[in-house]
Amino acid sequence: MITPDSLTEVGQIFKPHGIKGEVSITLDYDFSPEDVRCFLIDREGIFVPFFVAESRRRGSESWLVRFEGVENERQAAEFSNAILFALTAELPVDFSDEDADGVHLYDLEGFRLIDGEHEIGVIRSIDDSTVNILFEVETPAGLKVLVPFAEELLVALDPENRTLTLDLPAGILDIN
Repeated sequence: MITPDSLTEVGQIFKPHGIKGEVSITLDYDFSPEDVRCFLIDREGIFVPFFVAESRRRGSESWLVRFEGVENERQAAEFSNAILFALTAELPVDFSDEDADGVHLYDLEGFRLIDGEHEIGVIRSIDDSTVNILFEVETPAGLKVLVPFAEELLVALDPENRTLTLDLPAGILDIN
């Protein structure tokens, strides 16, 4: 039997989305629903596993998820407002209680983006819908530019001053 001390609360289901059994969820950590084997939901004191059949990002704050065996809006409605849990032992290594206050990808919205000594602008949104992560940055002149992000480009992250410093390849900003 799965016990509460073997679980970590990782998010919440809000409501059904559409007619094909999807639900809208938010996750408290920066990971994809497919990064865990299953989510667990408390059903009258018993933690029941639900396996993700498919998922897709919906904006920067939420996901649309369909669980195996859930095929329509009526079935999906049964999950409304449920708290999502995952087995702590199955979470990625960097998801521990002491890291929960760390900076995750979507926490970077609103950070000032710097390339070396030059400020590019403020990160307004983050697109991770493809393999390549893109920051949509608003420049001081009010222009919107897309800036690629990869950990290899990271120079410094300063959460206190809300700045992110990257070492961008020469000419990358000229592509916009």
